[in-house]
Amino acid sequence: VIKQIKTSDDPGRATVRDFIDRIVEKTDQIDSAVCVGLGPYQACMLKETEAFNHQLAMFIAIRERLERKYKKEIPMVFQDPRFRTPEEYLLQHIIGGKVVQHPECLQYMTEKSFVFAPYLTWEGFASTVLLRRPALYIGNNLENTGGTSIALAKTYVRQVYLTGNYEMGTDLHSLI
Repeated sequence: VIKQIKTSDDPGRATVRDFIDRIVEKTDQIDSAVCVGLGPYQACMLKETEAFNHQLAMFIAIRERLERKYKKEIPMVFQDPRFRTPEEYLLQHIIGGKVVQHPECLQYMTEKSFVFAPYLTWEGFASTVLLRRPALYIGNNLENTGGTSIALAKTYVRQVYLTGNYEMGTDLHSLI
């Protein structure tokens, strides 16, 4: 799939390459690539396995393009609670990334990160992407869903229910 993205004459693949080139050209100083919410590889439905393959290929293709731009290796970190041994083996030993458990990805996610999160929940979005404000984020569509407002509201409601504290903390103020 990576080879198809990079070399296919198919008009759809050319559009994807143009998209990758446009977003990479707009970036400045990427030093890590973090993939959150990729999903399981060995799913019971073939379409889910194909989605994993295509999402992973897109992440790797963008990272490789960023590496060419910056002329340096950009380390990859993967996090998803649904990863099992096969995904961990594939991502660490074959792909060459590092698999971490929540919330470890935050250690690698900075304002100089490329974050790819195709299936990240809104709660996860609020506690990772909004918190770290990466240089490049590709993931869930924020339109027509309440966007960041829903994520912020859920974060506040969770805080109130779990702690009884109605005061917005510095984390929530920072997100807002």
